[in-house]
Amino acid sequence: MIFNVRAGNADDHGKNHSFILDEDTRSWALAPAYDLTLSFSEGRDYSGLFPNTFGISPRLSSLAAVAANAGVDEDEFRQIDAAVAAAVGRWPEFAMSAGVPVPDLARAQNVHSGLATSLAAEGRPERPNVRSVGDHCEDGSPGRSGVLPLL
Repeated sequence: MIFNVRAGNADDHGKNHSFILDEDTRSWALAPAYDLTLSFSEGRDYSGLFPNTFGISPRLSSLAAVAANAGVDEDEFRQIDAAVAAAVGRWPEFAMSAGVPVPDLARAQNVHSGLATSLAAEGRPERPNVRSVGDHCEDGSPGRSGVLPLL
């Protein structure tokens, strides 16, 4: 969750999370992360978990509240956030070594910087118009069943 917000992955959705079965032990483990891409630009509508859960101007306090609901205490949340912020801060280094064109590198840096500023701000974030779980479309059909915040 913290990575998706800090890195600008606004296309995070339930199909980007999966588990792997260890056939020897018959136990499940969270699969390694995949489909993590910068896909955020201000002024666009998004359907991913981050913009629908935290709005287009996310606040760190909102992420901390979701983490707390999942049993992550404040100290652990701060440690995770600091580690993610440090990794995202190294984006230019990784991008340059991978040969990312300078204009693309600069655009990503601007997005990351804007999101970091938003996260540090106080107050309520701007939120898109998202129906709650159980809401129905005007025709009475369930439509999208809403968005639940996930870690």
